[in-house]
Amino acid sequence: MRIMFVCTGNVCRSPMGELMMKRYLAGSSIVVSSAGVKGLKSHPIHQSSAKLMTSVGIDSSAFRSRPLTADMAQDSDLILCFEKEQRRDIVSMAPMTVNYTFLVTEFANMCLYSAQQQLVKGRTLEERLQSVIDAASFIRPMIPAPRDVDDPMGKSFDVFCRAAEQTNKALWIILDSMRKHYVDGGAGSGTKGGKVEPVNATTVIAPTATAGSPDAGSSTGRSAIESVGSSAETVVLPPIAAPVDAGVDRGKATLTK
Repeated sequence: MRIMFVCTGNVCRSPMGELMMKRYLAGSSIVVSSAGVKGLKSHPIHQSSAKLMTSVGIDSSAFRSRPLTADMAQDSDLILCFEKEQRRDIVSMAPMTVNYTFLVTEFANMCLYSAQQQLVKGRTLEERLQSVIDAASFIRPMIPAPRDVDDPMGKSFDVFCRAAEQTNKALWIILDSMRKHYVDGGAGSGTKGGKVEPVNATTVIAPTATAGSPDAGSSTGRSAIESVGSSAETVVLPPIAAPVDAGVDRGKATLTK
């Protein structure tokens, strides 16, 4: 499976999405990349985004931006963007991507809803993500309208922190929803009443290093979009260190810190 993050210039938001997702999916067969609909060519990641990545031990020094092409989009299996206008641009460039291009906040809601409703199918992470993509036309009417992750370019470091937090919470919701097996919702499925349970968080991206656990994916019924869209002072990177499902395809889709 190929996952691509797309923002405008490919120097602020999509690099953070790519680098954080790569960290979570280290050791898996999933390929993660990024590009920009008006992407700069071969520019380094923005210094504020780099600072946030460095604060959690992610080296972004080798990153270089690239403009999105139709071939890149068509070769992807899942495209996650940050604004509704970006989605329109992607689909206009490569119409066949309409079925697998989503705002990152939207796809987080789709995964959470699918998990809560026991719609997630498959044993590998790739299969589970694909099951959500395939059911998009059914799921989309059931979730809140997606919110943009605002472009921090030219704005304060706090705006970069907020963009990183919203992106990371969305990734957390996506992966936490997929890492449990919801086929029957019964014993051994990792659920309580078919709902997503939060994982503990330990590592923080922060101007202020106070650890906390966002309640994204909790059993309160709170939607992912409310968590993803909320503002806070810290960005929490959850310790997703176990296989997607205990004893299932160990080594094929392992999420690591």
